[in-house]
Amino acid sequence: DRLGGKATISAAQFGLSAAGPLGPNKSFLFSGRRRYLDLIFRAAGFEFVPEYWDFLLKTDWRPDDGNEIDFLAIGALDRVRFFNDDADDRYENSRNLYSDQDQVVSGLSWKAYIPDGFIINTLGQTYNKYAFMQNDSLLEPIFRSNSREYVTSWRGELARQVSPKTNFIVGLQARSVRATGSLFI
Repeated sequence: DRLGGKATISAAQFGLSAAGPLGPNKSFLFSGRRRYLDLIFRAAGFEFVPEYWDFLLKTDWRPDDGNEIDFLAIGALDRVRFFNDDADDRYENSRNLYSDQDQVVSGLSWKAYIPDGFIINTLGQTYNKYAFMQNDSLLEPIFRSNSREYVTSWRGELARQVSPKTNFIVGLQARSVRATGSLFI
């Protein structure tokens, strides 16, 4: 019924969240976090540091008594940064595998109420990116692996109560999967 939110801070992360109305019969929820272990690791003199972010967004809309439309997206970004300030750092980092990962999941759903049941249609998208690499002490690449995966899906479902003890549910689903990748050794 009104806008609200909070900010949090701890020894390892900070976050922001907010929720509230977007208008009549519309609402949202947002959350984002950033772990700052990388700042602590860097200040302590580590040669490499992890970085993490994650996000969430959800919206709801009820245009009328017979329909609901929802959207949800979740994302996570994970990185490792190397600091190669001198030969010792480069040597230490040459023994570590670098990783870089992005993951995003989202979906849009429409639910329509019908007599004695409902129809749901959902469109979804999933994205994953993975990158791994390792360099020698001269920063020359010795290993690289990159991949991207995309999944797009649609799902439709009809549910009806045909008697007090019997429900009828039928559905259909379609999915498209795409993937790319490369490897260097």
